[in-house]
Amino acid sequence: MSENNKNSQGLTTAEAKTRNQTYGLNVLKKTKKPNVFLVFLSQFKDAMVILLLIAAVVSLGIAIYNVSKNYVITREQNEVVALFISPFVIFLVVFLNSLIGTYQSLKSYKAVKALEKNNELKAKVYRDGKIQVIPSSKVTVGDFLIVEAGDYISADAKILKCYDFSVVESSLTGESNSVFKRVGKLASENIALGDRFNQIFSGTYVSKGRALAEVYAIGENTQLGKISQMIKNQKELLTPLQKKLIHLSKIFGYAGVALFLLTAILHVLLSALFSNDSLGFKNPKIYSDAFLIGISLAVAAVPEGLVTFSTVLLAIGVSRVTKNKAIIRNLPSIEVLGSTTVICSDKTGTMTQNKMQVVGFYDFTNPAATADKSMVGVGFFATNTATIRQEGDKLVEIGDPTEIGILKYLTNHKFSQEMFWRSYSKLSTLEFDSERKMMSVLLQSLRDRSLIVKGAPDVILKRSLNANRSHYEKIEEFISKGYRVLALAYKKWESPSTQLSVQDENNLTFLGLVALYDPPREEVASSILSAKNAGVKTIMITGDHIGTAVSIAKNLGIYQTGDLAVSGAELASWDDKYLDSVINNVSVFARVNPSDKLRIVSSLQRQNQVVAMTGDGINDAPALKKANIGIAMGQAGTDVAKEASGVVLADDNYKTIVNSIRIGRETFDRIKLVITNLLVSSIAEVIIILLGLFIYRFAFNRQIDGNEFIILSATQLLIVNLLAHGLPAIALGIVKQEENVMLRKPYKTTDTIFSNGTFIVLLRQSLIIAFYSLLAYGVVGLFAIINDLKGKEFVRLCSSAAFLTLGISSSLNTLNLMTKKNLVFANFNRYKWAILASLSSFLIVVFLGFTPYLSEWIGNANVLSENYTALYGLIPLIFGFIPLFWEEIHKLFDQWWKDPSIARPYFKKFKLAKKK
Repeated sequence: MSENNKNSQGLTTAEAKTRNQTYGLNVLKKTKKPNVFLVFLSQFKDAMVILLLIAAVVSLGIAIYNVSKNYVITREQNEVVALFISPFVIFLVVFLNSLIGTYQSLKSYKAVKALEKNNELKAKVYRDGKIQVIPSSKVTVGDFLIVEAGDYISADAKILKCYDFSVVESSLTGESNSVFKRVGKLASENIALGDRFNQIFSGTYVSKGRALAEVYAIGENTQLGKISQMIKNQKELLTPLQKKLIHLSKIFGYAGVALFLLTAILHVLLSALFSNDSLGFKNPKIYSDAFLIGISLAVAAVPEGLVTFSTVLLAIGVSRVTKNKAIIRNLPSIEVLGSTTVICSDKTGTMTQNKMQVVGFYDFTNPAATADKSMVGVGFFATNTATIRQEGDKLVEIGDPTEIGILKYLTNHKFSQEMFWRSYSKLSTLEFDSERKMMSVLLQSLRDRSLIVKGAPDVILKRSLNANRSHYEKIEEFISKGYRVLALAYKKWESPSTQLSVQDENNLTFLGLVALYDPPREEVASSILSAKNAGVKTIMITGDHIGTAVSIAKNLGIYQTGDLAVSGAELASWDDKYLDSVINNVSVFARVNPSDKLRIVSSLQRQNQVVAMTGDGINDAPALKKANIGIAMGQAGTDVAKEASGVVLADDNYKTIVNSIRIGRETFDRIKLVITNLLVSSIAEVIIILLGLFIYRFAFNRQIDGNEFIILSATQLLIVNLLAHGLPAIALGIVKQEENVMLRKPYKTTDTIFSNGTFIVLLRQSLIIAFYSLLAYGVVGLFAIINDLKGKEFVRLCSSAAFLTLGISSSLNTLNLMTKKNLVFANFNRYKWAILASLSSFLIVVFLGFTPYLSEWIGNANVLSENYTALYGLIPLIFGFIPLFWEEIHKLFDQWWKDPSIARPYFKKFKLAKKK
């Protein structure tokens, strides 16, 4: 006891206030409510966003420079507006992307907070010589804490007085059984937490009895606080998609710079060589034009919509998972779920209902006896540590689920606390601990005294004098069915002393057994099979007996012939090298502690596995943080576990994990499609500008007549990269995919965006779109020559044709990528949203390309002007649709080549339509 409290009953109010100021409040540093502005700014850390900002700033600088020099005087107002459209659009894209990311981050924060306790815990302490109930945050060092059955402990404290006092420390140590506590002195200060019999810890709760304890640590200085601090210091892992996007950002960055320099240099050389004046390289205009064309190509090389569209699809995926009763705490976590190769899952509560039911009761002295007429029933009631009481309309259950299950069973067999303790009295107790795996009670009846011992069957049998083969066979029978088994033994107590020691737990008479079963959730077996078909392995991690664990794992389809089941003791005897060599063959870890989870995760990650780890306890948190994706229980989980996880299960159900993996895979596939679609346009744009610079700078030199030569402006490219792809990208997030993603293996972490044949599709479609865009530029140019058009008017008309062809084909290209097998227009119901989105994008491109003033603002000619023939607008419209039909014909013949019967129904439809 501290000096301040030796002669008083607790702190005075003044002392408590002073200590609150000295030591701080008794709270952990939780994740602060996000600052909206800082969350918004954090969205700008992405490499692609930085590239876009650089492009926007450079474009804005060029616009301001040109306007300040001569554009206001010598150029039309529409051209001045056009200069500022490009940087404005890029800034708008970055702003919208950051807005979406900010909204999702705040939404996830609110969802997690909704699962936390609504009311702050209260604590009973001595203040000013009397008992006071105060908020737990006001508890301070030196307080005298009063705790009793059902109370959560709010600080670390040393026991001063106690009566029949037990605490459940599972959230801290992983040990689900009650731990007996008493007054005394520890042999060593370095003793394990679970063996500190004279101390209680924050975050645990009292299962039995009452105690008075002096607080010595609060807040971050408690054992709970130290674990919390440890997980905060762990480094966040990048998701596979984040790594791929960072890699792509570097490629785009380098390519953009290289293409900018290459194009600018080529333009200067070609302009100087084919100049119609005598200035040649001395003409300053060719350098400013070269700079603008270089910027255009750099813009073409960077798919501006990538970040925004990926964020939108991730947000849609997160929304779908939330409806599936899982809360994603940050957007990239949804993609990690889709990449998961191993699920390390707790059994109790996640795979099972966490409702222990007695399914077997056996009295070896009288097999026909029922519980109420059996010494076995008496023994289990006397040693039960659970409490069930009615509080208003609510039934409150306190204690370990196993003990609660036994108490319910005995209560249903005519046992009651009031009647039982009239005939019996408890003289002393030797509480359960994980090393002995048993507990003892000295029971006084009306006639005599008996030592009742309850615990693990194998341990009890070794200490029983009457152990025989039938006992072992009955135990194996229960265990083989997946039951949790507890054994009971006793001996007559002849000593006058009531003090118990571990030496007394010998020379017993084996009495009987109770078998309990925690039923699996109905949908878990099918979910495990679904995960297995998807190439995702499930590893069961449990504190149960290895036989019980294997039996349940077999029933659920986790454990197969040839698999390994490893006990915690066996795991402890292995070094990391041996563990790494066998871990891919292990499907069950039994009798393990939460601290073992960290080793398991680390070993799996060394085998290049993407690990999802479930957990609910405080000391599960380091493993949850270490895993590629930590999954905390929303109902049974501690706040620390939730803080360490990327996903929180609202229903604590294994099925929700598998469903979330499916949604994660679908989300990743959709993002991959969007990236491919954007890259098709970007590659096509680069080809169009580079080849166009070479081909048409020579071919149309006379018609250019010394004016600024462009194939496509930066503004036109931005419209294609953003508006032509925007609605189809959103449609990808809601359209039902034709492929069952749970019938294939996860993508490897080493796979790139271009794996699995994507690069061939990308190249083919890019070349087709580039070819018809360049062709439209050239054909319109020939018609313009026939109509004797020259200079700026000629260049704008040709550029309009290339823009419209590129924009139309890009807006429709989503339909090409949507399916590898089925013809899009033969599956209208499945793809109606994608078709409508693509057609809407097509109309947006046409609207911008043909509307007076708007078309001129983006660098187009007004092709609807009475000065031009209808062919100038009709040619790009026709050429824009050709890539779509080329791809459909390619799919039809590809299917016909693989299986002629597949294509026959479509030809049949065509013939019927022709007859009509």
